[in-house]
Amino acid sequence: PTSTMPRRIASVSDGFARPMLLRIADEVAVTTETEPQTMTTEIDRNLMKAIREPIETALAAVAAKFEIEIKLGKGTYYEGDNGKFNLELNAISETGVVQTKEASAYKTNAGLKWGDLEAFDPDWLFKEFEYARETFKLIGFKTRARKNNMLIHRMKADTSHVAPSKDVLRALEKQYGVFKTPETGGLIETAFPGS
Repeated sequence: PTSTMPRRIASVSDGFARPMLLRIADEVAVTTETEPQTMTTEIDRNLMKAIREPIETALAAVAAKFEIEIKLGKGTYYEGDNGKFNLELNAISETGVVQTKEASAYKTNAGLKWGDLEAFDPDWLFKEFEYARETFKLIGFKTRARKNNMLIHRMKADTSHVAPSKDVLRALEKQYGVFKTPETGGLIETAFPGS
């Protein structure tokens, strides 16, 4: 059977999200032109690609309304019967900076004694620094990475990269000085307890 109306979202795993998504689907149906199409009976790669843009359009309206960043992530489908997209929500600070999970991880771990980032100043987040003869900005800490765990943004090319924390620390200390604890005014102790 053919239908000229766009299909409603059939199921959402979160019960509270379903009414919001249905309202969004209704708003998109009103604001976008629809062509007569056949009913979708199979979820496949082509469908996942085709619906990505309308979903991103709807999410952009929601992001603007609530003043947050919404990213539509990777999509997967299973045996032709169902599929899903990952969704990431990030708050935006008063200064307009998107608060990603890597930025939050840096804020949480920077300057903590015996932590991965104990020698890092919490105020260095989003600061620019010279590294490898280019200007970068520190934008986060990747908690699961062992070696290249610092997320940095290359200003000239407007791209994000990862780098080892020791290299980023050296570059930041060269530019801003060595981080000192507020309590002692001295260098942070780097030895583990009992060593």
